[in-house]
Amino acid sequence: EKLKNNRFDLDAILLRAESAEQLNLFGQAISDYERYLTTSTDIEAKSRVEDKLNAVRQKQTEIVDVEPTSYERLNKLIDEYLQALVKGDSKRAQNRLETAKAIATLMLEDTGERVGVDSVEYYSKVSFANAQELLKARELREEVSKVVAIDKFQESIDKLEKAKRIFTEQNAIADVQTTVFLLAKFLPRVNRVSDAEKEVGTWLTVAEERGYLFDKAKLLYQQSQINFYQGAEQVAVDKSLESLEICEKLGVEKFTLYPRLLAAQVYGSLDESDLAFAAGTEGLRISLKYKNSAFMSQFLQICGYVSAQMNLLNLSEIYLRQTVRICETEGFHGYTAVSRSILGSLLAEKGEFEEAKKLLQKAKMEDVPKTSDLIARKQQLLRINGFEGKVYGLNKEFDKAEIAYKEAIKLIKDIGYEKVFNFYRYKHSLGEALYEQRKKPEALKELLEAKSLYRRARERARTQNKNKILDVNFSKRDINETIRLVQR
Repeated sequence: EKLKNNRFDLDAILLRAESAEQLNLFGQAISDYERYLTTSTDIEAKSRVEDKLNAVRQKQTEIVDVEPTSYERLNKLIDEYLQALVKGDSKRAQNRLETAKAIATLMLEDTGERVGVDSVEYYSKVSFANAQELLKARELREEVSKVVAIDKFQESIDKLEKAKRIFTEQNAIADVQTTVFLLAKFLPRVNRVSDAEKEVGTWLTVAEERGYLFDKAKLLYQQSQINFYQGAEQVAVDKSLESLEICEKLGVEKFTLYPRLLAAQVYGSLDESDLAFAAGTEGLRISLKYKNSAFMSQFLQICGYVSAQMNLLNLSEIYLRQTVRICETEGFHGYTAVSRSILGSLLAEKGEFEEAKKLLQKAKMEDVPKTSDLIARKQQLLRINGFEGKVYGLNKEFDKAEIAYKEAIKLIKDIGYEKVFNFYRYKHSLGEALYEQRKKPEALKELLEAKSLYRRARERARTQNKNKILDVNFSKRDINETIRLVQR
């Protein structure tokens, strides 16, 4: 607020720089420290700030390439073994297999992980013909593993299902499990949640029986993702934390980004802002360490969203603008569209309606068309329309808010998201926009539907949560608002 009134306020610049440094926003911190140095005339203070600037730059240079995990080394060695086998280079193949066996033995001794020794034993017996097929399947899976799960849904599913068929025919159990983990990322995106749930449930049991600890952690994470999608928030948190605990014991810090992200999302949706922010900032630290831009952008987005929940609107704006910059640079069009929309919603809350509308328009007209997958485009438009409705509502343009919410509801039905918990919120918001336009009969119809949807969604969630009593603050708040509007 101080910088808004006076952009040369040195104390405010320094405070923002120090805060950004603590939050791992090194780019923002460096920018503000440099700004302080070029503006201040206090020689002693400048000397201290220069030390701070050098320390932040040092932190940036410390984000170096991290040693691969035993799992990554083992996977690479098996690839090289198969490649050598296919080329007829028996000496190289034997060398790679022996190295893989040594790593697998250490994994078993250190953590009790059996996937390595079983994989080495399996691959030591494959024939030349089978090696070709298995290598092809592993290459297909590797292609998909590099795809950020915001686009190319069906293309990725087709490749993974082909790889899974090959692995299943060859009885490569460990490879099937790794493929199912990836498959479960994409299936819910094309409204195949039940297929994802079945695959994960089946192979999680196999992982537990065989002592495949990392596969168990990965599949537990996917199970938590499905639980969250179904509205079973408490089960989702429990499963993600169980996955996180296993990963920490195995020393696979990089994978902890998955359950940390899920936990942060669940906490954020439950208005557990402190827990969400803690999970978000820790995830941001780890994603910076591993130079993972996809996770970095998502954790920044969560920190921005949660900061707004805590009414720290300026901090939220810093996080969200940083998110947009990273997404634009990396070409994450889906994340860019959503981040721009959240930022637009935030600016509307601050009364900056013109920039808010421009951001939403840019997200809709520029970012979304760059996404190749039709379902992905519809999902992005759904969220954009929701934020657009909020922005128009805050600006008292209720006729435009009505149009935006109706378009969002149409997309929900088109995609098949009627059972997603937030559906009732769109109905409520539409009812509110209609009420403000004095369209009371239409408003009442939408609000009563919202109330009914809420009841059904909570019942589904209660079933998914195994009849645990849920104390969900945001849900109670929202339904009470709906009831008050119905009464009015």
